[in-house]
Amino acid sequence: MIPLSANDPQMIGEFRLRAQLGAGGMGRVYLGFSPAGRAVAVKVVHSHIAHEDGFRERFRREVESASKVSGMYAAAVVASGVTDNPPWLATAYVPGPSLATLVASSGPLPEEAVWRLAAGLAEALRNVHDAGLVHRDLKPQNVLVANDGPHVIDFGISRAFEGTQLTSAGILIGTPGYISPEQVEGEPASAASDVFALGCVLAFAATGKPPFGTGSYSSILYRVAFAEPDLGQLSPALQQVIRACLKKVPAQRPGLPELADMIATSGPTADPTLGSFWPDAVASRIATAQASATPEARTPELYTPTETETPSSGADTGPTGEAQSTPGQQRLSSSAVPRVREAILLMYLGFTVTLADLILSLMVLDRYHNEVIQDQHASLAQAERTAHQMAGVMALGAAATAAGLAGWVWLALACRRGAAWTRPAGTALTAIYSICTLIVALATHNDPGPRFTTIAVWAIGLATAVLLWSRPASAFFAEWRNR
Repeated sequence: MIPLSANDPQMIGEFRLRAQLGAGGMGRVYLGFSPAGRAVAVKVVHSHIAHEDGFRERFRREVESASKVSGMYAAAVVASGVTDNPPWLATAYVPGPSLATLVASSGPLPEEAVWRLAAGLAEALRNVHDAGLVHRDLKPQNVLVANDGPHVIDFGISRAFEGTQLTSAGILIGTPGYISPEQVEGEPASAASDVFALGCVLAFAATGKPPFGTGSYSSILYRVAFAEPDLGQLSPALQQVIRACLKKVPAQRPGLPELADMIATSGPTADPTLGSFWPDAVASRIATAQASATPEARTPELYTPTETETPSSGADTGPTGEAQSTPGQQRLSSSAVPRVREAILLMYLGFTVTLADLILSLMVLDRYHNEVIQDQHASLAQAERTAHQMAGVMALGAAATAAGLAGWVWLALACRRGAAWTRPAGTALTAIYSICTLIVALATHNDPGPRFTTIAVWAIGLATAVLLWSRPASAFFAEWRNR
């Protein structure tokens, strides 16, 4: 814990502050005590954030909603000062380490504990959703592991920060490795997004690493959107539950009631006990962490969009007050991955249209060949030469189209791997295809089918090149190259 400095308040509301527990882009977290001696975590918003237009009203609505969250596995709101300067929020102090700290200090949880964690988090999220909230930033740092079970913190407060300078263009709310594919693509978060994050948290607890790996911000988001999670170390039953949570399409993920049933039927039966919620091995880990009383193990962090924010005053600090070097300090437009994804989808569309173009071209080529065979009369010599000419043009077009099919597949696969050379290669192929398009378009006046599909393929290639060279995509490839 960091001793209070001369710049820190001594009192917030009725709570006397004793130490600073952490700091972030949105404010600071303090350890406070009520007049009766009850410990709370007091989260104080930075004044410059509080003065932004509309912030206090959003903050008030979110505090009211968060106050409705009940249940054993969600840290309750104790008090708040929405109209105070600066605004603040006090939540119950949970005497236990974060899941991130617990796993970092003593390794992955045993499978029995992961099943109990899954049940507790599913129940906590149901309580959050029943209050009309979506967490949107569920991660190991926001799960506190206490003797009586897991506790979810910072639920719903993130929505109060919409519209602030931290959610302006180029800022993406969420944490790399735990954000859902729909959030990566710029869609709003929903209850299904929390289910996806829950699957990621469970995978981390069971393996000690995020299911979509580590690295640069852009590379992690890219894997979330396109790659399958790494769950090979898990038992088949646990894999089945986590894979259900990690479906790319939100509608394909189970709802929380369905997920709770899956956990109850697939996991081991928990023996009822009046002691610790956890198996003995994990309970002893928690006791060790409590005894060490490290700040991160003892307190929640104030919500901060860690994945994109670069504070003007310097790097964010964690609960220990030390600068944190995280992917969150990299600034990347939230449209980067969607731009690359759109380019890949256009490549697939280009392949489909190119295939249709090849079929039409072969049909026209066959017709011209038949005309050459049938028109052998001297009076039709000019027609024969014309047919030969048109057949040659269509043969050239068919060859170019066949090469285009291979090119689309080659570029799509390379782009999915984050290869930056796909941009100049795609541009060069588009330029070559432009020449073929001009030849076909000008020389096949009597064949509108192949002419239309050829022009369509060229237009798709041009649109793909434009997307790949856009600023967000360029930033993506630069980050991927430096990962």
